[in-house]
Amino acid sequence: MRHGIVKHYTREGVTIVWRPGVCIHSRRCFHALPAVFDPSRRPWVDLGGAELEQILEQVSKCPSGALSVKRSEAEPVPSGVRVELVPDGPLVLRGE
Repeated sequence: MRHGIVKHYTREGVTIVWRPGVCIHSRRCFHALPAVFDPSRRPWVDLGGAELEQILEQVSKCPSGALSVKRSEAEPVPSGVRVELVPDGPLVLRGE
């Protein structure tokens, strides 16, 4: 099983973390930013495929939390709680 695997993709002091054992394969990342998230490519994440803010916005929409953001210590980490309503699904709560 893939629960222990963790992949890191870094650009401009920001690291996108992917934990495949947590991923529910909703395909939101792929459908929204196919130039960044392409499961047919290795590595499947290419942070050069879009503006960093677009990537961060998309990662924040990951319903399982398999994709997350880790910032360098020099940058403040945003806080707060966000609630997302998934059509015909659960509420997704995010925050610290």
